Amino acid sequence: MARVSIVFFVIAISPALLGQDEAWRARNDRGNRYEGSRAAPVASAPVAELIGLHAYRQPFSPDDALTLNIAFFIQGDASHARLTAREIEREEFYWMEPYPQAWRPGWNRFGPWPVRDVLRGLNIGSSNLAVLARLDGFPTGGGRIAPVFVGTLNTAVAVSEYQAFFIAAKKLESVSWQLKKADGSVLQKGSLGRKLPQTPFTIKLPIGSLPAGALRLELTCELESGESYLAYDFFHQPGVPSER
Repeated sequence: MARVSIVFFVIAISPALLGQDEAWRARNDRGNRYEGSRAAPVASAPVAELIGLHAYRQPFSPDDALTLNIAFFIQGDASHARLTAREIEREEFYWMEPYPQAWRPGWNRFGPWPVRDVLRGLNIGSSNLAVLARLDGFPTGGGRIAPVFVGTLNTAVAVSEYQAFFIAAKKLESVSWQLKKADGSVLQKGSLGRKLPQTPFTIKLPIGSLPAGALRLELTCELESGESYLAYDFFHQPGVPSER
């Protein structure tokens, strides 16, 4: 069976599309972020696209009077970090991105992000919201990411399970995955059945009392034409401290 390895995939953006992005940002400027609906999907991946990796996501409904914050930890280079949020089930093509800012190694926080501003009007609650911190810019394939904590974050929060949210870009006959430590030892593994194009799927990664350290999530996606491989590197922190 043929095997195709995919590490990252960079999208070439035309000047016309860049102009559309700037117009969208001008219409959806919320003071510290750009947030609203976009007329079309924001990006497409060659096989499957990671749209969120959550260490913690506080449950909320669109009617809740809640102000969200996001926290994430960067190990190493932070110069290409990019934070985004979108729907898991694409109905409104919701999109949020903070203003450009200087993220730094260590803990980073973004907020305030009030639910009432946009999420309420689009009827998006926590169960349909994915947040992603990419540390390598704009690629839509594998690469460096950071797990995010999403909620009011008024107190310290511990990690018990990661949730990785994907959207299939093509028909996938199956998806197998492994969570590995830096030494290559396998912590968790599993598999999922067939996924149709544009179908979301979730991989749950129980962590338990694992100490801080580098981890890698590896996916093997089986297509009719062969296999494609994706790998995501991230740094595990057992929890996020309360904001002082």
